Amino acid sequence: MKILWLTPQFPINSNSIKGIYVYRTVKYLSKYYNITTCLFYPQVPPLLKILSNPQKGKDLFRYWKNNSPKKFPNLEGISNKKLFFVKYFRLPRGLFHHIEAYFIYFTLFFMKKKIQNVSIIHSNWIYPTGHLAYLLSKKYKIPFSISLMGTDVHKLKHGTKYWKVAKNIIEKANIVTSVSQELIDRCIRMDISIPKVKSLLLDNIYDIEKFRILDKNQLRETYNFSFDYKIILFVGGLVEIKNIDILIKAFSLLDDRNSILLIAGDGPEKNGLEYIVSSLKLEQRILFLGNLNSENLVNYYNVADVLCLPSKNEGTPNVIVEALLCGLPVVATNVGGIPNLISSKINGYLVEPNDSVSLKKYLEVCITTQWDRMKLRSSVEKFYPSNVKQTYDQLFTKLSLESSQE
Repeated sequence: MKILWLTPQFPINSNSIKGIYVYRTVKYLSKYYNITTCLFYPQVPPLLKILSNPQKGKDLFRYWKNNSPKKFPNLEGISNKKLFFVKYFRLPRGLFHHIEAYFIYFTLFFMKKKIQNVSIIHSNWIYPTGHLAYLLSKKYKIPFSISLMGTDVHKLKHGTKYWKVAKNIIEKANIVTSVSQELIDRCIRMDISIPKVKSLLLDNIYDIEKFRILDKNQLRETYNFSFDYKIILFVGGLVEIKNIDILIKAFSLLDDRNSILLIAGDGPEKNGLEYIVSSLKLEQRILFLGNLNSENLVNYYNVADVLCLPSKNEGTPNVIVEALLCGLPVVATNVGGIPNLISSKINGYLVEPNDSVSLKKYLEVCITTQWDRMKLRSSVEKFYPSNVKQTYDQLFTKLSLESSQE
């Protein structure tokens, strides 16, 4: 069985975090399946966003440039013969995102060689790769699956051109997978038909050997953090949907002067967030760490007292699973697939989006509670690779059966 895996997000080097969860999943499954991964990066920056918001234009351009590959990725565990990427030109995404797959499709003159002997196609996100999977499936008569990831579904609005194309893609897919039932239900509420027989909940695969419990005191000494500090950690892209400004506001309300906030990640909102921190005179207590490689990320999960994810929307956030694997409790918003991960008083607390008062309250509860770190880790046992692989086995078996009937 030869699998073609399509994704618009994948690390561009060993230190990159963009699409790292897709990479880890492909890396693990490649031990058991013949997978060829195809990555796609637009050569044109988000011009409409840049022009419509000149103040953030430089930040948006910088973020796009930093996440565009300069050379072919060389990643551990995946042979370069099984990994290729395509840079393509496109018209502004704000107007043409629903047909962006055609720009890739007509760029892939060599795709015919890559598609030879492919049994099935799996894709992450509706646009552009889910759409591309549909086009390739239609041309070469190969069954395909599409994985709903979160933002791709939350951006759909009933009746728009984006919704119409997405509806066709999803309904034509042989199997629709999702990181949460909420995303499937959301599609169904928007008149997109996803019969139970062709839907499958599918988690990412995590490196449980890497994301593990370490000695907190030793790491605090290494990173020069006082043992008295109560450390709140945010990990993710510095983008509007993550609601980091609400986290900063909640943090400013904390009574504990020994508390500090660490913000790990990068994105177009960074300058604006730094301005908020400066205006609140919190520069000594809120630190921006930038993007962290996997080793440092694991260390910071173990240094911290709580992870906070105050997003407006999410699928099934990888950072929550990673944090819990490292024995770190979580305070996060009651959106997307997060309620399936967090049980109050068991491994963290849920709050409503944009509620800085409740966020402050439960951050205080978390940092003053003595947590059993092994129980926190065991709360996400279902994400252990051997368990997740069984679901991928189901997916590939179903698609393989579809292939044999073509």
